[in-house]
Order: sequence, then C-alpha cells, then structure tokens
Amino acid sequence: MHIYHMRTLVIIFFLLIPMTAECTTIIIPGSNTGAEQMASLQANIPAAIVIYPVTMMPLSAAAESIKSQLDAQKIETVETIIGYSWGGLIARELSGRYPKLQVKKIIQIGTPNGGYKHAPSFIFRTLQTSADIYIIAGASSSRKWYLTGLNDGTVDLDSVLSIPSKEHVIFNLNHAELVRDIAVIQKIIQWMKK
Repeated sequence: MHIYHMRTLVIIFFLLIPMTAECTTIIIPGSNTGAEQMASLQANIPAAIVIYPVTMMPLSAAAESIKSQLDAQKIETVETIIGYSWGGLIARELSGRYPKLQVKKIIQIGTPNGGYKHAPSFIFRTLQTSADIYIIAGASSSRKWYLTGLNDGTVDLDSVLSIPSKEHVIFNLNHAELVRDIAVIQKIIQWMKK
C-alpha cells in the first residue's frame, strides 16, 4: 500500500473516533445574573467556562439544561463547579444527578441552601452529591422583609451555611459584591488548587 493511502486511512480512523473534551471548571450564574456581573470572576479564572441554565426551576430541569450544554461541547468530566447564588443549588443538583461528570469540588457563592423565610423549602432541595463543598457567604446585614438575621442583602447567612461543607468563609460583602471582590476570587482559586 502506498504511504499516501496509509496516511489517509490513519486520518479517517482518527476522525471516526468521537472526541471528548475535559473541562476542569464551569461557572453557573444565578437567577438574573448577567455577563457583566460575572466578568470579574471569569477574567480571574480564565480556564473556566460560564454556562447559563436555560431555565432556573425546577432544579432538575436547570441541571438538565447545563448537562445538555456540556454534551453539546463534548465535555464529559468537570472537576470544579463554581455556583453563584441559585447557581450553587444547580451545581449540587447537576453533580448529584450526573455522577459520571466526576465533580470533585463545588464552590458556592451566596447560595440559598436553606431557602428563604417565606418560600417553600422543597424548591431548594437537591440530590446528594459526593463532591466536596466549599462555601463563600456574605454578611452585610441588610434589612429586608424576607431576610431574618445576618445576610448579604439577598440571602440569609444561616441559609447559606445550612449544609455541611469542607470549608466556609464569610466576607463582609453584599450579594453582588461577592463575585467581584478580589479576596473572594483569591479564595476560590486557593480552593481550586486543593
């Protein structure tokens, strides 16, 4: 067989093998979170891919929409998920629903794990995950009718810290500041390296 034909066969063979990508980190923004709000986080964690869920509720549908986008990009494994606000709940649901993603760490930023004072608790329940959970919370003591104690202006501190975590840190910041503050971003990067 001529060398040219062998090269052609080798190239065709490799084209037929399904290529998959490995992604180490994805960022899942919360409800009503735009690209400009996530810009600082994404700029400081450039290898991360920001994926917006098509829907936020129920959590199972939100996780499914993220998984569909990962599949479309041929991403089979994700080492770390950074979830901001509601995105932290979606991260836990995604990890629990799709164990083949092999998620090792979930870093939550201002996530309402325990829900809100006047909202039914069942909408905040997620599947169990084997991933290590790291939590960043804000405590700026805003006074709003739906918040009870220390809070970040959007989520009660007790709600954020209501699940077991490997480590947690509380910053004197409001909810929106949590994804823009350089100390928060440095802590996320430190946890990603663990």
